Amino acid sequence: MSYTVSHRQAGVTRGDTSGLVRHEFRDVDKYNGIETQHSNERIVPERTHMNHSVLFVDGQPQPLQSSEHVLQELDHRLDSVAGTYTDKRTGEVRKRKIRSDAKVVRSVVLQLDPDWTRSCEHLLAQAETGDTEAKQQVEAMTWRMVDRYGQKYGRQNLLAASFHWDETSPHIHLMITPIDDEGRVRNQSFIPDGRGPQSAMAMNDREMRQFLILKGYDADPQPIGDARSHMHQDDYARWREEQEQHKAREVELADREMRLGKREKVAEQRERMVDEYESEVGERDDEAQRLAEESARQNEIARRAVEEAEAREREMTEALEKHRAARQWYLAAGQSMKRAVDAANALWREAQKAGFRPTTDKEFKDAVREVSQLYGRSKSPTSSLKGPRADDASGMHQD
Repeated sequence: MSYTVSHRQAGVTRGDTSGLVRHEFRDVDKYNGIETQHSNERIVPERTHMNHSVLFVDGQPQPLQSSEHVLQELDHRLDSVAGTYTDKRTGEVRKRKIRSDAKVVRSVVLQLDPDWTRSCEHLLAQAETGDTEAKQQVEAMTWRMVDRYGQKYGRQNLLAASFHWDETSPHIHLMITPIDDEGRVRNQSFIPDGRGPQSAMAMNDREMRQFLILKGYDADPQPIGDARSHMHQDDYARWREEQEQHKAREVELADREMRLGKREKVAEQRERMVDEYESEVGERDDEAQRLAEESARQNEIARRAVEEAEAREREMTEALEKHRAARQWYLAAGQSMKRAVDAANALWREAQKAGFRPTTDKEFKDAVREVSQLYGRSKSPTSSLKGPRADDASGMHQD
């Protein structure tokens, strides 16, 4: 597929240059805090800072710091080429003034086929994603057109240029001072002999296409306006501009539709991701609920086990306390019994020394009961003791 090339130009007087400079180099003014209202409805102010403006000094581009520098450089060039004359009456050498209606600047708009460049909006959106290759390719090829005008008019006549990203399609505004080798501001000097303006314009267009083909741009060698050679130059320029604006709009709409299609695909993909995420979250919620219920059940089992262990511990503590109390009681009872037995034996021995000799079991038990009552016991610890046998008793009586 071959592509078109557009490079419209017009002559501008010094009086009209100030307004042209304000329009074409609006990015520099905006950077310097100067806001200007423009009648072009296609300008997107939010993108104006992306424009790139340069000033040519001795044919070499330099970053433009102020739009006023363009006018200062222009005036400097015009002062150096205006020439002088000798006043016949006074003999005084005076500086020749440039006529106020002289076209001291050639204003050129350089633009490649929107089908090849795509819209500014598309290229900038693509660059924001990190893919700057297309944007850089468009910039490089469009600046090639500036090089072609540098060959035609001489690089020393290149005044200033601005690459615009704040409109529908990317393009360059180029300003040229048509100063010929004789120091005259004369555009006719750059038109081949014997050619009129329209013929010269068509020839320039063909030369530009051939130049870009050599640089790698698939330009259509046949200008789209050849069939309209009957039109007046101004009418033809307006027709070309309308055609280019219409095509640029179509490309911009196509780019927007393409981006919308991509956005819809991205939205669908995100919706699928959201659905998958919600499904995964639902499964995790179910699993979390199951784990929570299992944890609650295990906690209940553990709580009951702790309660049972605490109950058993209390029972064991109570049993131990009872065992300790019983042991203390038995120890105390044993000591009391021992004291009672020792006391009874002592009394028995005293009674025997005194001559007491029971003759029957009843007398013996009565004696033991009396001893027990002396020590406060209701039951004699020696109740199992037997009294002296009858023969012992009789023996004692015999004694």
